This record gives sequence, structure tokens and C-alpha cells, in this order.
Amino acid sequence: MGLPLAALTGKGMTMMYDLGDFCRRRYVDSGFLPEIFRIDDVYVRSAFSDRCIQSASAFGQGLYPPGTSNPIGYSASLPNPIPVFSEDVGTDPLLEVRKGYCRDRLHEDQNLFYANQAPEIFARHSSLMNKLGHACGINFTAYGEERGISQLTFAIKDIADSFTFDKTEGFALIDGVHNEDYKELVKFSYELVYGQLLSQSYSATYIAGTLPQTILANFHDAMASNRANMKMWAYHGHREMLYSVAMYLGMPLDLTEDGLPLGALDSASTLFFELHQHDKTKEFTVRSFLWSPCLNGNRINKKEDIPCDYKPVKLADCDMDCPIDQFEKIVAAPVKKYGTWDQICQYKEPRQLKMELSRSSVEQQELHSRLQTFKIATIIGSVLLALVTYAWLTTRRKAQQFRYESIDRDTFDI
Repeated sequence: MGLPLAALTGKGMTMMYDLGDFCRRRYVDSGFLPEIFRIDDVYVRSAFSDRCIQSASAFGQGLYPPGTSNPIGYSASLPNPIPVFSEDVGTDPLLEVRKGYCRDRLHEDQNLFYANQAPEIFARHSSLMNKLGHACGINFTAYGEERGISQLTFAIKDIADSFTFDKTEGFALIDGVHNEDYKELVKFSYELVYGQLLSQSYSATYIAGTLPQTILANFHDAMASNRANMKMWAYHGHREMLYSVAMYLGMPLDLTEDGLPLGALDSASTLFFELHQHDKTKEFTVRSFLWSPCLNGNRINKKEDIPCDYKPVKLADCDMDCPIDQFEKIVAAPVKKYGTWDQICQYKEPRQLKMELSRSSVEQQELHSRLQTFKIATIIGSVLLALVTYAWLTTRRKAQQFRYESIDRDTFDI
């Protein structure tokens, strides 16, 4: 296919485009966003990664396809260049704290996982490892002894991702590996990925960085502003952020009906957060849901008029329409229990940190926005194929459209 490792395949781009198309149908066709792209309405930010930035670009093309840009002298038939912003990995507390400010903390926690939980996971799947080893020509026991359990974890993850990408592209499993083996491998890989990322009780509190607080801050900004403000923020990152934010906010992720282990997500799975206001009571509530791509045309409640449907996902101990004061408590609870991410990571440059957070806050206030948070989970791919898995979170200001006039309701890269 002519693609390097960790690159975005054509199907990966299509999934991202479909996600943008879903948002166009939901937010543009309903009148919430304008028909023509305006930089004052939509803000797209990506983690500092080529595949994340490329995914963000594909998403933007789906949200505002050719013909939806109107500068004089620019042909309506040409692709619409949606701007994508990014920040260096080492100084990004919003999307990449695990690779920058909290890198050492994560490495320490990963070593705890490798020493304590990982051996039991490998032992439980030893028969599968023997079968895979025979099919792939690899002695996993010898590999683990030579390279260490951390590299063995990488190897299992990469093989599982490779098989997933092959299936997505329509390729058959290799000889000696059957569909039941593949299902167990996906579960095996997920246990390793999730475990080494979130094995400690406080893990999600720092790996989620400032993202939960940013969502809340943007909601507050939207509620306080009487003038027109940005309606959508889209943040693209790696899958660790999606898992971390979901755990932080107590959101159960369940695509088991699609054959995935409980908690695991497909490529392009996306979390949305929307802010609604009841017309009569003026009460603000937060509504969240999970969107997934339509692989093989078979998805949750798939309808003909939209590329893929979605399913509601509750926030911890809250109604589907979660009152904003309850949402505030959910966001505050992990910090109250474990401390802020910089306290957990024992970050040693508080002045620089304050400067970074201050700059982020100023940027948000200048844009007067509510956010559509977007997390992308990336997957390191096989030799031939690579896809992106992403996850995203969105917020919006009022339910003045679609069905609602008012409210009734280098680390493991993984």
C-alpha cells in the first residue's frame, strides 16, 4: 500500500471523514453550525503527531466538504482547508501530559504493572501465545526473556493491531489463526494496553491531563457568555486519552455487541459531550454519547440517513441529562481524592506550568468557546497497514435543533 508504519490508511481517512460527515448532519444540517466554514465557529486542535493531524484534517473535510468555503478566488470544487492547531508534545498538558510533564510518572507506573499484573495476564493467555508463536514463527517465551516483559507487551499489541488492520482492509487471517483466536487476541491486547496505562487508582487523574477541567471551563464560558461564541472544539489525540477521560468521568464503554471486549473501542470511536439548556427552567445539563464507525455496514442502530449512529453513555452516578452542578462534582472528585496531575507527577517547574495553563486559559477565553473535545486513539500498525483509532468529545451550547427545541433530557502509543 506504500504506507509507513503508523500512517493513516485510506480506510482510516474514510472513517475520519465519516465522523466529520456525521457531525455535519447533526450540527450543520440542524442549523447549529453555519453551512459555510467560519473560523469563529469551529476550532480543531491535534496532538503533535502526523497521524493525528492527518486525521483531524480528514475530519474537517467531512464536516465541511468542497463547496462549503466561500473566499473570493477559491474554487468551490477544491477541498476546504480547515486549520488544525497543535502544540509540542513536551509542553502539552491538555493532550500529551503522559509524554511530557508526566513521562517519568507513567514509566514508574508501567514498571509496577509489568512486575505485578502483567505476568498473570500473560499466563492466562499462554495457550494463545503458543498458537500465535507457531503461526508467526516467534518463540514468545524466548523473546520475553531476551527483551523483557515491556517489549513482549508491545509485541502482542502490535500483532493484535496488525490483525485488526488486516480484517478492516478485508484480508484473511494468517494460516493457523482462527476467528476465535483473533477475538481472544484482541482481549489479550486490550488487557495489556489498558492495564499498563491505567493500572493504578490515580492513573486516569494525571493521564487525562487538563482535559476534564477544560471541558468544564468551556461549558462555564458558554453559560456565562451572552454573545455569539465558538460552537465546536475538536481535539484529536491518542487512544490513551479516550480511555483515561472515560475512566476519569466514570463512563462505561461497551461495544461488546460488536464483538469487542468490555471497555475496548474500535478505530474511530468517539465520545461526544454536549451542553444543553432547558428553555423553560434555563437549567444546563450535559449529555454524552459514543459514536463508532460503520465497519462492514453493520453498526449500532444504523440508519440510512446518517453514516453511523450513536449510543448514549452515562456519566458517573448521573442521569443521561446530567445537571451541570453534578458534572462539576464528577470533574472535581478525582482531583479531590488524588491531587492534580502536576501534584501526582511531582512536576518540578511550577512557574512554567502556570505559564502554560495561563496561556491555554487565555486562548479559551479569547475564543469564548464551548468545546467539542476530540480524542483520537492511535494505533501503531502492521508492516503494511496502519490505522488510527480516535476518540473524541464534543460540547455544544443549546439544544436549539435536531429533535430538541428544549431539554427533556516514548510511551506505549498505543
